[in-house]
Amino acid sequence: MSGEFCMLDWTREVDTHEAYIHALELVVRFYENYSDFRLDVAKSTAKVLGKDVESSDGSESGNIKTNCFL
Repeated sequence: MSGEFCMLDWTREVDTHEAYIHALELVVRFYENYSDFRLDVAKSTAKVLGKDVESSDGSESGNIKTNCFL
């Protein structure tokens, strides 16, 4: 792929940016307040990590624990 690119310094350019901080706070609050969102995050993360996500709530198999993410 041709073209120019630049590497971000995450700590300096993103992590301290007001818009990023605000968006992160919104996501964290949403995660804390909505169990369906927490379960979706857990299932998506487990799938990416190659874990079983077939059980109905995920907690019985021990493969998905919604309180372990974020």
